[in-house]
Amino acid sequence: MRNILSAKNTTILISVVIIGNILVILSVIIYQRMRTFTNKLLMSLATADLLVGFFVMPLSLLDLLLDHAWPFDMLLCKVWSTSDVLFCTASILNLCVISIDRYLAITNPLKYSRTRNRKTAALLLGSVWLISFVVCSPPLIFHIDDYAIVIPSKDTSYTSSSCLQTIVCGYPNGLIYRIYSSMASFFIPLLLMCSIYYKIFCVVSKREKMLRKNVNLVSYKTSRESLKTIYFYFLIYNLYSQKFLGKLFLCIQNRLSADDGAVITLAKQCYFKLQPRCFLARTHVPYHTCGPGKFSRHSREKILYIKERKALKTIAILFFAFTICWLPFFLLYLFELLLSHSNALISVTKEVFLWLGYSNSVLNPIIYTMYNNDFRRCFRDLITFGFLKQRRSMSIRKLHQQNNC
Repeated sequence: MRNILSAKNTTILISVVIIGNILVILSVIIYQRMRTFTNKLLMSLATADLLVGFFVMPLSLLDLLLDHAWPFDMLLCKVWSTSDVLFCTASILNLCVISIDRYLAITNPLKYSRTRNRKTAALLLGSVWLISFVVCSPPLIFHIDDYAIVIPSKDTSYTSSSCLQTIVCGYPNGLIYRIYSSMASFFIPLLLMCSIYYKIFCVVSKREKMLRKNVNLVSYKTSRESLKTIYFYFLIYNLYSQKFLGKLFLCIQNRLSADDGAVITLAKQCYFKLQPRCFLARTHVPYHTCGPGKFSRHSREKILYIKERKALKTIAILFFAFTICWLPFFLLYLFELLLSHSNALISVTKEVFLWLGYSNSVLNPIIYTMYNNDFRRCFRDLITFGFLKQRRSMSIRKLHQQNNC
């Protein structure tokens, strides 16, 4: 196996898993704009992948380099094997929960958005880790031969060494447990996710057809009236801030080429951007144009739908990466039950497929970086320690504003 997976390359893989998933977790914790419901689910996924990189992969590498002659006691073998099943199952089930979240967010955005809170996130994530523990616990709870974790090694080449025990540490070999764990950890979640993403695809296709039939948010006349009102407020406030005049006309010009949903969002951004903070603090002029009462139900649904559809692309790529990485291992995991004895080719193939599954933990942060602009900016900011500079500049700016106001 040293020719297949060198220690150097595997160590680099483990390092990338740890660093990448730490960046994901810190992005959600440090940056307030990243603390969305979906990102909290992604943080749980990153936590599971991080634990795989910290506890499972290093011992797997050591076991690989020693040709599966386990150098530690049987207790640590049980802990390692159980942790492997626990964290990998949690990673898979987190993807399953994320797919359910995407389905509800796409099919019923308004109703589901009201239930996406901390309590719901805690309930979902607690269920993920509880189910993962239930899947991995039988070898620890039931002391039956079918759930044996440690097998006496047939290779006596290590018997002369006092530091190495002649035991092979691996997954339980019992028929019942292998079927139970593979179904609960992989095949049932996989079928569920395939069904969910198929339904999402049908819903998205239907929505796209509706959008192509000119189902607009509001009429063009209403859009023009909204623009006049927005321009009126901006013109008044620019008397107090002439330096923003160029930006004002840029906002208005961009406003003309957008649909009404984009207009309202852009107008709100321009409105807050044009005002000096001290002046805003002392002003009580009501701003009615962009209030929620001006939206229809279909308008809000469309805005939420477009937002959720953008996030769907990243989640779908995560799902395909997960399937490609873990499907070969679990197929071989069950196929071994049909063999009377394992040969060298099966053992080597199993190791390759196992590390292919582990590589899924490093792919997730890479996918975030490639397909999610928010995570990419956060990663860049964390790597360059920009968040520390930003906090310092924000504190100085806040103190300066308080003194001026």
